[in-house]
Amino acid sequence: MAECYRPQLAGPPLDEAMTQLDLAAASEATGARLLFTVCAPVDEVLYSLFWAPSLESVVQVCARAGFPADRVSVGVDARINANAEASLLAAFMPRRVREAPDCRTAKK
Repeated sequence: MAECYRPQLAGPPLDEAMTQLDLAAASEATGARLLFTVCAPVDEVLYSLFWAPSLESVVQVCARAGFPADRVSVGVDARINANAEASLLAAFMPRRVREAPDCRTAKK
């Protein structure tokens, strides 16, 4: 997990940071892949979790993306709550979209 200390990472800049990190990981021959990114705007920290064969590969990807890692932790373990999908849908997706019929399950 890479930590990048930089002000003003919330909102669109976070989207841009994730895109740049993802593109850098995909274009590097390091074998690193970006899994997810979390921003803590109050602390001015961007956390990026990678699957990578080495610490050096994460450092290379972050530098290439323009978000040099101020700290890299290895051996990070993470879990996503089994109920997270329903919670995220309820919090962020408009009701009309949540309640629309799913074309994959609709009877024909």
